Amino acid sequence: MVADDRIEVIHNFVDYKRFTAVPAETPSQMRVSFKIQPSWPLIGFVGNVFIEKGWLDLIRVVAKVSAAVPDVRLLVVGEGPADFRSALESEAAQLGVLPQIIWAGRRFDIPEVLSALDLFVTASHDEAFPLSSLEAMASGLAVVASAVGGLPEQVCHGETGVLVTPGDLDTMANAIVTLLCDRNQRKSLGEAGRRRVRERFSPETQLSRVEAAFARVIARTT
Repeated sequence: MVADDRIEVIHNFVDYKRFTAVPAETPSQMRVSFKIQPSWPLIGFVGNVFIEKGWLDLIRVVAKVSAAVPDVRLLVVGEGPADFRSALESEAAQLGVLPQIIWAGRRFDIPEVLSALDLFVTASHDEAFPLSSLEAMASGLAVVASAVGGLPEQVCHGETGVLVTPGDLDTMANAIVTLLCDRNQRKSLGEAGRRRVRERFSPETQLSRVEAAFARVIARTT
């Protein structure tokens, strides 16, 4: 066991400047590349296409959202086992939303991809301290997230997004519908999220803490 007074949490960070330097024309260009109409609300998640990432829940949430927002689309960014993708496609087909799922696969242009979204959503059942949600916040996106792992340390409920109990699909769907129907609220939450990343999860704030932690350790051993 390690004494509590010897433990210090230093969060991971992202280079937020990469996500603020996307040209103004990029969002529309990305939508064209994904065959998404400008008027279609677009939600998305970036992560491995594994069961613990909550993709099955997200497919079911899209079906619920569609009742209120028929044109909604879900952008799936990531790779995973072929049999799991088949299971997701089968579920989407049964729920009648397969045409509304866009499979983007693995991407290396995440700032550009995120710029095309209206809302970032993660229904994960198991997380550590995911970078994808921080990147979404750095992009100025409001985040709807399941309250697992380090996500509650990133997303401030009601300030930068909405936190939902894992598996509560109705609450998640309602939160998504509310935000998709309120552009001003999405913008307000997104701007607050961008500030939070810059102030709490940026290289400028975290590297100095890492250096200070190492300096304290060295001081104790010399």
